[in-house]
Amino acid sequence: MSSFRRGVRKPYSRPETQVDVNGRWVHDKAPTGPRGAVVVPPPIASTNNKLLVSNLHYEITPKDLTAIFGQIGTLVREPLIRYDRSGRSSGTAIISFETATEATRAKKQFDGILARGQPMSIAFDTLPPRHPRSVSAPTSLINRVQKPPLLDRLSRDDSSVKTPSGPRRGVGPIRSRPARNAPRATKKPKTAEELDKELDAFMGDADPVAAMEQASTAPEPSNQDVEMSFKVPDHHSHSGQFCKHAKGILEDVVVEAIRQKFEVYGLTEHVPRYRAEDLYPEEAGVTLDELASQFERFLDEAHRLKAKYASQITLLVGLETEYITGSDLDNLERLLTHVGSRVEYVVGSVHHVNAIPIDFDVDTFHKALDTLDAGFGAQHQQQVFLSRYFDAQYELLRRFRPEIVGHFDLCRLYNPGLMFADYPAAWVKAERNIKFAIEYGALFEVNAAAFRKGWDSAFPGRDVVKLILKHGGRFALSDDSHGPHAVGFNYHRLPEYLKEVGVLELWYLQRSEVVNTAGRKVQPVQLQNKWQVHDFWFR
Repeated sequence: MSSFRRGVRKPYSRPETQVDVNGRWVHDKAPTGPRGAVVVPPPIASTNNKLLVSNLHYEITPKDLTAIFGQIGTLVREPLIRYDRSGRSSGTAIISFETATEATRAKKQFDGILARGQPMSIAFDTLPPRHPRSVSAPTSLINRVQKPPLLDRLSRDDSSVKTPSGPRRGVGPIRSRPARNAPRATKKPKTAEELDKELDAFMGDADPVAAMEQASTAPEPSNQDVEMSFKVPDHHSHSGQFCKHAKGILEDVVVEAIRQKFEVYGLTEHVPRYRAEDLYPEEAGVTLDELASQFERFLDEAHRLKAKYASQITLLVGLETEYITGSDLDNLERLLTHVGSRVEYVVGSVHHVNAIPIDFDVDTFHKALDTLDAGFGAQHQQQVFLSRYFDAQYELLRRFRPEIVGHFDLCRLYNPGLMFADYPAAWVKAERNIKFAIEYGALFEVNAAAFRKGWDSAFPGRDVVKLILKHGGRFALSDDSHGPHAVGFNYHRLPEYLKEVGVLELWYLQRSEVVNTAGRKVQPVQLQNKWQVHDFWFR
């Protein structure tokens, strides 16, 4: 038994172990390539394009998540929410992006952001990816016994299935073997629409509405065009209840915003003024203490309405600044400390130059202009006026970092054809302000009120918008309404103007558990990329 020739395999011996080029063991039946080289499918690189989102509100649906995360990039499949046995959301979901870069951006932007009142917790999904089957891989036992995918079974050629012509025992179709050497009949491939119909019929959900009614505990299906869904925002409004030159009560403003299908709406009354000479004519007889008390009542009423209408609209409570003299900024600092988180954001606006209003009427505007030295001519006087305005704006931005920069170029309200480039010293200061606001994360409001004041554009004008875009600035929408009658007024003109000046992205404020650079808990969130064609604009 010991006389076997060298190199001849013994009956009980094992073949030499096969390894691939990397020294890894492979089965001896694995397919081989040229010269006996073992072919092993290359490892699949990890893309890390999936996010695990937790702490979700139980009412969050896949449609909601698509509307949120679809703002960042392309989702390769509908968000997968996990449900318990009763059909209630477990509060976690998997979001799958097309690229890892998009997933990283989404995690950075939305981690800690509130969704239906709860901060989302976002991490990368660390579960190992499922490797797709390779045609060159050896056929395993599980591949041989498991059923093919449902779509493959539905689209498979069923010409071999025959229906019995007479009575027989048993049930089911009779499968016959095709005649040997018989020509195989060609069948036209089914279209995607036909396959979808077959799949609906197979799954028994051809009527999604009926299925929803029968299974009230099942997850809500996403049967709307989520690409057309975005948060219709407005960040700047007033009411006659708390602003004497406005009309109507605050609740009527909110009700009108709901009727017009706004989804995010900011309530931003003016802060109190602190000198009797700064009161407007319609405020005659109102004391400074009454103004301060009026602002406190505004905050109380705004938060009451915020809770009352929470299921219909997201209300943000803010304020609009005044900078008349240095004491206004000192008092604003004390006010913000006093009210704390009841003021969620600030609209940073300047309405005065040399302590005189520049937007009350034309005569008052010229009065402010005439307080400046005109000894070097009207051009010089105008440049000094504009420079004073932008210096005041810069001080406001520097001290309070308002989330919304209000009507950036209000200083040319009564001279809309004025070009800042014709006043180089002022233009340099405007650019300084823009760069500073961008640096700390502000949004520049596109204010539709300019249309009703006779402009052919919104605030800011075209030259300023282009300068903001040049430096990478971001824009938010406002109507600056002064009563329910003006809610959404001229909003329909905004898309055309934004398209003309090249604004492709819009942003809105959203409550967050993460504080911003001003110490307030709101963060800017980008609107859906398809905002330009939303039916809101065509009401």
